[in-house]
Amino acid sequence: MNQSWQVFSPSAFEALDFLPSLGGLLFDGLAKPLVKRFAVHVRPSNSDQDLDGVLHKERVRKGSPLFVDSQLKKRDREDDLDDHFAEQRQKTQELKGTNAPPTFSSLPIELLDLIFNELNIDDILSLSLIDQYSWSVGRRHIQDFLMSFLAPWAGESIICVGDRLLAGDYPPGIFAGDREEESQRVFGRYGEGGFELVNFRNLPKNVYKRVECEVQLPDIFSHVVCSKKYQYYDMPKSLQYQVRNVLSPGLSQFYPEDQPWVLRNLTTKGYVRSEAIALKPEYIHGPDIDVLGFGEVILSRVCWSSRRSTSTLYEGGLDRGVWAGHRFDITTLARHEEDTKGEAGWEDISKEVADEIADIWGCEYGSDWRQIIVQLQRGFRWGSIILPT
Repeated sequence: MNQSWQVFSPSAFEALDFLPSLGGLLFDGLAKPLVKRFAVHVRPSNSDQDLDGVLHKERVRKGSPLFVDSQLKKRDREDDLDDHFAEQRQKTQELKGTNAPPTFSSLPIELLDLIFNELNIDDILSLSLIDQYSWSVGRRHIQDFLMSFLAPWAGESIICVGDRLLAGDYPPGIFAGDREEESQRVFGRYGEGGFELVNFRNLPKNVYKRVECEVQLPDIFSHVVCSKKYQYYDMPKSLQYQVRNVLSPGLSQFYPEDQPWVLRNLTTKGYVRSEAIALKPEYIHGPDIDVLGFGEVILSRVCWSSRRSTSTLYEGGLDRGVWAGHRFDITTLARHEEDTKGEAGWEDISKEVADEIADIWGCEYGSDWRQIIVQLQRGFRWGSIILPT
């Protein structure tokens, strides 16, 4: 008898929708959106959000209105950041000496950052669009707001639970962490006694938050366009482009494709390289991998149930996943090396994982499984595929 499955994060107290079969999760591309839930973003290098970059590339005139039909002047490359800060401090002192009240645009950048840090996104937008100087500082905080919606499960635990799970049958250490006591209290209260199907059908709706698998950014650009107070259509075309680019970025901007990425099991200190999983090098697009990637790797190892019914041909124990309840993230190899510098215990487990993936997909599709799943992803029907004998 088949069982339905549900992916959830015990440490984040969040759950995805139920799915009818594990085979559907693994083989139908449904695991791909999971990648963005774990992929740690990189601030775009060409966005001018980095403060040093802004100060070196642009001479921002304080108090200059946004609604002018001219580009911001280039700052000479030899200008030093310290000189810029000294200029800010000198002007502030001059204002104090004349007893003139300082304007918002006369404040040092360090102070502006402190102000922006205390504001909600509506106020950040309002202050950012005062003048060019405020925009050069505020847009970094707009991007910080958007990036807060990325990688919501990075560092969180994950498990894919079958609906035939017996009460108290959980992987060891699944409730460990910052919310261990809360998790144990919830499952102790609702999972005691005899045979009981302990999953989200049995837990009160207020225990876990149901979330969409796909990560999306909030649409603050439409808010600015539709609101009269921002006067978007009165801005020069060049500024409209800047505002649209900052307020409505594509997700791909945060995940560079010119760097290698790794999936990390933070519980066991093992990592998997993208090139070891991808069927072809050209299938790799940052953390995203065409056809078969990190999402399938995670789900193939985090399933847990008390009944062996996975709707797959693989008999290696998908229902008792060796990573069930572990914590993960997906990051660049460079960041991983920097984060773990001098830290012992990390191991490249790419070959072990790739071999297991080959066994699972080989059992399902035969020895030509790589060619077959590529054809399936391209939209071929089973009738047009020559299956191995």
